[in-house]
Amino acid sequence: MKILLDVRKTLDENAVQYYERAKKLKSKAEKVKRVIIKEKKRKRAWFEEFYHLTTTNGFMALGGRSAQQNEELISKRFEKDDLFFHADIQGGSVVVLKKGIDAQEEDRGEAAMLSACYSRAWKEGFASLDSYSASYDQVKKHSHGEYVPKGGFVIEGARQWYKNLTLEIIIGIKENKLAIGFNKGIFEKHVVLRQGGLEKEEAGEKIAKYLSVEKNEVLHLLPSGSFSVLDK
Repeated sequence: MKILLDVRKTLDENAVQYYERAKKLKSKAEKVKRVIIKEKKRKRAWFEEFYHLTTTNGFMALGGRSAQQNEELISKRFEKDDLFFHADIQGGSVVVLKKGIDAQEEDRGEAAMLSACYSRAWKEGFASLDSYSASYDQVKKHSHGEYVPKGGFVIEGARQWYKNLTLEIIIGIKENKLAIGFNKGIFEKHVVLRQGGLEKEEAGEKIAKYLSVEKNEVLHLLPSGSFSVLDK
């Protein structure tokens, strides 16, 4: 490597000049790196604003993160061929299984699991929970003489029940993307989440490191509460 020296300056002055130039180049490189990272940050698709999964047989399930999102799911995303799911507890995700009337029991069970795991039950440490489903025509926003709070709905007629669902979530890499699910076989690499002693941030960091993904992407998929992280 050739180094050009200014003969009008001392060796120390030349060294300082190269040092200052190197600092400027490093600063520019860091700025370029930050821009590249920012540009690489993936824009989320509309359905990624909700809790979501693709079931074993390819059906999409969407879960609300709040009362407002529960309202949005029913008013804008719930259609005649879909199924409605909710855990048997006050406070939790409304889950819509798209084209659910054509789904197999395996897929419906996974949608029921989504509603159970993303309910208040996870934060409160329930080991298991019941959930139920209803058809489009059974779900009503208003009831005669009965107050229905924001994000709440009235179910008319018989419900399909899913009993004693174990609260356990699988998060892993599926088709090169981070995803949640309830069937280990669909993931290339995964961890199993149960309730435990790790706070959300700590669990997110551990999962991100194991799966080689961004921590914020993991945190976006986790319910409220604490966790244990198992790699099998």
